[in-house]
Amino acid sequence: MNAVKRKHEQKLQKDQKRNYGQIKKKWVVNISDRALNNNEISVLRKGLNFAITPKQIPTKEILASVESAISNLQRDQQDEVRNEVFCTLRQAKPPTEQNLTQDEKQALKDPSSDDEILVSKADKGSCTVIMNKVDYQDQINEMLQDRNTYKPITDKRRNPTSRV
Repeated sequence: MNAVKRKHEQKLQKDQKRNYGQIKKKWVVNISDRALNNNEISVLRKGLNFAITPKQIPTKEILASVESAISNLQRDQQDEVRNEVFCTLRQAKPPTEQNLTQDEKQALKDPSSDDEILVSKADKGSCTVIMNKVDYQDQINEMLQDRNTYKPITDKRRNPTSRV
């Protein structure tokens, strides 16, 4: 037992010695022509699944989600769940503390309004990639031209898009 504890302590000390600033820099990869400022990088480091603190409770969205989730329950169970959710929502208050600064909120709007770049999650790893849209489209077209990997569907009966 002591050997395991000692091994865990060694791992913890090793992790504490790492330079997390260098690791954080790798979380955002900018291969576009657009220069990003510190606030934009800070927001992008939070990841594409980061949720901004809402100004108000999204009551309609919550109720819609609950309704779709309880559709398979029996009528009395549905009513019970609705009642619980309704009581909880009546007492709920939006958070008072914001999880983004005003500069970060503005920085969040800037890259998304730029039609020349694309913000995406990397295929491997959990970093965010910023690239020129034109470059992205060129890469996609180049991949689709590879006849060893993809081949066009010429038979209309085998084309799945007409069914979809």
